[in-house]
Amino acid sequence: MATTAEIEDFLSEFAEIIERSGLNIWSRKKNDDFLLESGFTNSDVEWIVKTLKPGHYIKGPENDDKPYRPDGEVWKFGREYGGFELYIKLKKTQDHQLLAECMSAHEAEFPF
Repeated sequence: MATTAEIEDFLSEFAEIIERSGLNIWSRKKNDDFLLESGFTNSDVEWIVKTLKPGHYIKGPENDDKPYRPDGEVWKFGREYGGFELYIKLKKTQDHQLLAECMSAHEAEFPF
């Protein structure tokens, strides 16, 4: 479990990365299906992520469970928005610069 200060630091840095280089929302079946069905746009997801608070924290940081993906710690959040209970999984990665990755943004499969 992360402390409130650690969560705040992560969210603040993540929002700064989004401002500099945008949010990369991974194209995965769950994410794509949810966006299509809900009518949410990538801009909606970006706003939701940028306005996350420590109270939305579920878990992290933890290692990515897929060793073939870029290095970076995974953070998990849950948030109600637009009548949906959302599951959001975020990761900062490093290419030539820090990148903000949204690995998951879809309706939660389990209650928080």
